[in-house]
Amino acid sequence: EDGRRCVPWDNLDDELHTFFKKAINYRKQSNALRLGDVETLIADDENRVYAFKRWLDDDVVYVLFNGSDEQVTVGIDETPAGTYYDALELHATIASKVAGLTIVLEPRGVAWYTHK
Repeated sequence: EDGRRCVPWDNLDDELHTFFKKAINYRKQSNALRLGDVETLIADDENRVYAFKRWLDDDVVYVLFNGSDEQVTVGIDETPAGTYYDALELHATIASKVAGLTIVLEPRGVAWYTHK
């Protein structure tokens, strides 16, 4: 089975390796991602967009995926006003004075936004 090959340590994709290291490290730090409840926020098969939130106490992470080949704008209405940053450091910090969060995701893009 092709998925069971060894890691090609001498020919790694450095960008992809760095991405996964950030994701794994943030998950280890986040009680929400490890132990929290899950709620699907968007499941849009037509546009290939999926978003969910995980939370535990005050730790909340909004996870968004764009599985399409087109850029998409994703709106999450339930977020309170405040400052949000992408834990994966792929997107700019968002300061919102009103409820709701709007995020532009590139094709095949992902974001893990959390509230500061």
